[in-house]
Amino acid sequence: MGALYAPERLHDVRLAVKKLRYTSELVAEVTPRRLDTDIATLKGAQDLLGRLHDLEMLIGRAREVQASFPLSDLVKWRSLDSVVSFLEQGCRQLHARYVRERTGLIAVTSRLVSGGSESEPVAERAVS
Repeated sequence: MGALYAPERLHDVRLAVKKLRYTSELVAEVTPRRLDTDIATLKGAQDLLGRLHDLEMLIGRAREVQASFPLSDLVKWRSLDSVVSFLEQGCRQLHARYVRERTGLIAVTSRLVSGGSESEPVAERAVS
């Protein structure tokens, strides 16, 4: 079974990642913790989810415009439908990439929340 695609929830994840990234950047500035790789992972996830959200907003707007076309203007309707289909394919690809990469994002999040460093895997801290 595939992962559920819920645009609103993914946008919420993006906002949470953004806050964690900014917090991590501040921590990295005032402590000796090395967080460069973790911050890069957060930024990558934030960028991916931001692009996905942008495509979703564009699809919504395109559908609004499409609905405003008169029924007699089938050429415009079909042309815009092709654009929407292309954007939806982009969303599916970005979502699949997010699903593949989310395990790493979860690991980074767990490590940052528990106060560990990049060189110390989450599992090792849990044992000690």
